[in-house]
Amino acid sequence: MLFPLLTVQKTFVSTPFGYLSRRLLHKTYYEVLGLTRNCTIKDIKSAYITLSKKFHPDNNTKDASHKEFLKISEAYNVLSKPDKRRLYDWELERQVYQKSFNSRPRPRPPPRSPRSPFEDEFIWRRYQSHNDHDNYYGVPGVKRLSNGVVAWFCVFFTVICATIQFYAIRQYDNVKK
Repeated sequence: MLFPLLTVQKTFVSTPFGYLSRRLLHKTYYEVLGLTRNCTIKDIKSAYITLSKKFHPDNNTKDASHKEFLKISEAYNVLSKPDKRRLYDWELERQVYQKSFNSRPRPRPPPRSPRSPFEDEFIWRRYQSHNDHDNYYGVPGVKRLSNGVVAWFCVFFTVICATIQFYAIRQYDNVKK
């Protein structure tokens, strides 16, 4: 999971960044820390330290302050790392861009009707090639051999090679003596 603290609220679960699920109902990470988008890493760190001292669970025992502290920690976790911040800013821009073009709901395309397997050329080609064993090994005229025949051929070839090797070693020993 990219951001493990996103399960704090159910509305924060649907996307990697919680602001995407319902932007108007939730603050961005910049808003959580009380910063603007052009802030520096130093500004992010000082805002995090200030807010975390204010909302830390050891200082406040209220449940709301604990949730706020988790949001602050999550915001700091994303904004303090340049790669995550760049991705977050890109997602934020993309969301604004999509909202401007997606103001009208579009109708969904009608569901596809199930087709017959005989109308689908891929299924038909697969069916036809399943019954065609003429070029199984890629060589014209060579038909598919059963696994038993291939296994017996391997055993026979191994016995022949072992016999030849045995006689070659024996001849070498005789020549050497």
